[in-house]
Amino acid sequence: LLKILRRKLALQRQLLLLKLLQWQMALLWFLQQQALLKILRRVLALLKILRWKLVLQRQLVPLRLLQQRLALLRLLQQQALLKILRRLLALLKILRWKLVLQRQLVPLRLLQQRLALLRLLQQQALL
Repeated sequence: LLKILRRKLALQRQLLLLKLLQWQMALLWFLQQQALLKILRRVLALLKILRWKLVLQRQLVPLRLLQQRLALLRLLQQQALLKILRRLLALLKILRWKLVLQRQLVPLRLLQQRLALLRLLQQQALL
């Protein structure tokens, strides 16, 4: 009877140890799952960062192209402004010469009028 009781106790102890081992394995599996979840979250965060980095790099290429286009447009605008300024300068020169000629024409007209008046007076004196 003692042998049977000892055997039963030994079996119960082994059963308890087996249950304890199962609980430990379940806890270990749970902790492994938690660690894997943390790792997966970190990987997902890194992937999001990498995705945004790629998106930003894709946007930077068009940004560089836009900057180059803007620089080209500024250069073209400056060249167009230079052409306009050259034309304005040419027009100003023409206007200045026109004014100079008009100033010279006024005395010429006065001279012509005086000559005409003198001729008229000469004709009247001759009559």
